[in-house]
Amino acid sequence: MIEISRYAVGKALRALGRSAEAIPLLETAVAWADGEGAPDGWFHEELAEEYANVGRDQEAAEQAGAAIPLLERDDPDFAGDPERSTRLRALAEPGESESLT
Repeated sequence: MIEISRYAVGKALRALGRSAEAIPLLETAVAWADGEGAPDGWFHEELAEEYANVGRDQEAAEQAGAAIPLLERDDPDFAGDPERSTRLRALAEPGESESLT
């Protein structure tokens, strides 16, 4: 699936410090999944991280808020990863991501 490729490239770009380049790829992936009626928590989570990296805190909060229930439902590792779940929950609170980046 091409959207998983967009997600993977976006994640790699963030690792390279190139979040601004990753955002359009991830926005496309999120829009596709949501449009198909199959929202993807991993896509929302990564987009939240990218938005936080470029200082788009409100958008990061919206994406993190969308990601949390999806990941709780679909990712058995999410609940058992306190660093990841704490980070995402903090991003879901507008204004919190500045202290986390």
